[in-house]
Amino acid sequence: MRKIKFVAGGFYHIYNRGARKGEIFYDDGDRLRFIYSMYKANSVKPVSNLNRMISRQNVQGLALNKLEDRFTNICYFALRPNHFHITLQQEKDEGVQIFMHRLGTSYTMYFNKKYNKSGVLFQGPFQAIPIEDDSYLMQISQYTHLNPLKAIEPEFREKGVKDFDKAKHFLRNYRWSSYLDYIGIENFPFLINNQLHNGYFGTPIEYEKFVLSGMKLFKA
Repeated sequence: MRKIKFVAGGFYHIYNRGARKGEIFYDDGDRLRFIYSMYKANSVKPVSNLNRMISRQNVQGLALNKLEDRFTNICYFALRPNHFHITLQQEKDEGVQIFMHRLGTSYTMYFNKKYNKSGVLFQGPFQAIPIEDDSYLMQISQYTHLNPLKAIEPEFREKGVKDFDKAKHFLRNYRWSSYLDYIGIENFPFLINNQLHNGYFGTPIEYEKFVLSGMKLFKA
């Protein structure tokens, strides 16, 4: 039984990982499918023919419009091989639960069919942390958008990054998060509500500087 009360307008940091710490994304096709599954799961109205429209060869994917009638605002996300982070703002009653149930069910069915597997894909129900204030929301955005850096700097949070420019370049070329959409590079604009930072950061460059300020330099 969840103790968290999901309320309209509330923000929540959602995360989950693969069962037994196994991978949930094997290739870019899987990651693309998960992203478009987020789009479909968030739509109050049915989205038809989505599967046929997804192309692995064209990872830019679909010319989709932002949903007008949705269960949540998808604020931030980052995909890693064995886990994901998503920040949601609830729009409809029980919107977070409906969205996450639909997303988990849809992606698990796809994954098991593609790889001839059965059973659960995730380690359990999704985890959720309420975000109580704007300061924490900004902290979560920085944490989420830096998370992919573990691919090249596994201990960057504890020990710092060894090459700042390399880390910056990596984040600017990592497609499987919402970071690019916030720094002025359209990646998945149909999915992300990136208007939340109005009033906090005057330009995408200012937001990029804020995120990168979360990286400390390695000291031998």
